[in-house]
Amino acid sequence: MFVIHYGEIGIKGDNRQAFERRLASNIRSRLKPLGDGVVVTNRRGFITVEASAIGHKQRAVSETLGHISGIEYFYDAERVEPKAEAVIARAAGLCKDKAGSFRVTVKRADKSFPGTSQELAAKVGAEILNANPKLKVDLREPDHVCYVEVTPDGAYVASEKTKGVGGLPVGSSGRLVSMLSGGIDSPVASWMMLKRGAPLHFVSFHNFPYTDRSSIDIVTDIVKVLNRNAGRSQVSFFNLTPVQEEIVAKCDPRLRVLLYRRMMFRVAGRAGVRTGCQGFATGESLGQVASQTIENIAAVEEVAKMPILRPLIGMDKEEIIALAKRIGTYELSIRPHSDCCSLFVPDHPATKAKLDDILANEARLDIEALVESTLAKEDRLVLE
Repeated sequence: MFVIHYGEIGIKGDNRQAFERRLASNIRSRLKPLGDGVVVTNRRGFITVEASAIGHKQRAVSETLGHISGIEYFYDAERVEPKAEAVIARAAGLCKDKAGSFRVTVKRADKSFPGTSQELAAKVGAEILNANPKLKVDLREPDHVCYVEVTPDGAYVASEKTKGVGGLPVGSSGRLVSMLSGGIDSPVASWMMLKRGAPLHFVSFHNFPYTDRSSIDIVTDIVKVLNRNAGRSQVSFFNLTPVQEEIVAKCDPRLRVLLYRRMMFRVAGRAGVRTGCQGFATGESLGQVASQTIENIAAVEEVAKMPILRPLIGMDKEEIIALAKRIGTYELSIRPHSDCCSLFVPDHPATKAKLDDILANEARLDIEALVESTLAKEDRLVLE
């Protein structure tokens, strides 16, 4: 049995039950591919997953839970009768073959259980030492921790606690368009917004056949990694090449990247509205590249019809890379590929563009026709 605890959900007041139900539903959905025999139960203040019927898939259950946002931590625990002697016996059994040092941590949510948490911890610790004299007590930096949780629904004993993603369950916040490239930053930004409970419609741009399909394949693989949390996602691929060719032919070279990005927001926004999106999520970090100065960010976002959320805006590259490695997208993002904004890039792009100059250049383009022709060639995938 797995005992699952949430963090932020616990302070949601009158809305708490809705968040709890959403989290339990997400857990059921993510565990469904593992087969029958998994029972997810909302209890008072926590959630349990009974998975004894799938035996050898216990590890798969644990790995799946580790990617679901909304889970603060969880135990692979055993449920015992809520009596001191049963708790003590089970805890001693879990620790009988361990070496080194240990500590007992007791959480006593059921206040009708006799004695205090400290008293129960002392009794459990004494029995562990009796069963395994090789162990010694270390309250600060033990090699092992025996966790005991006593609740109105029963007592749970575990020897390991696994940290979860935290945050809010996906589906508890509004849907966003994720502007996803095959680079390092945007997958991390997407993961961070999933952690805040926002379902994502991924939109990605490419230059096939000017370039090979590597960027398309990388984005597809990245979405599959992110789906360990999201579960199921839609991805819209658009070929930006015709738009870029028009911009190269008719506009100031220094403004090309900003004009590309404004067109991308127009196209992605309309694609997102079709699936109920209420905002954008991007991987921009202030000052990281020429298009991400405050002046250029302002010039690009002027065209957006929805809020733009930038979870990486204050992070440096090393922080972003560390998080990419943690969530499993880094090795995918560093595979060789061509980003669409790298096509026809000028030698000296503008770093402090003025909106009047951008609008004057866009007046040379048939914006609506370009947007509509790009949308008409959408390639949409549904990925599990």
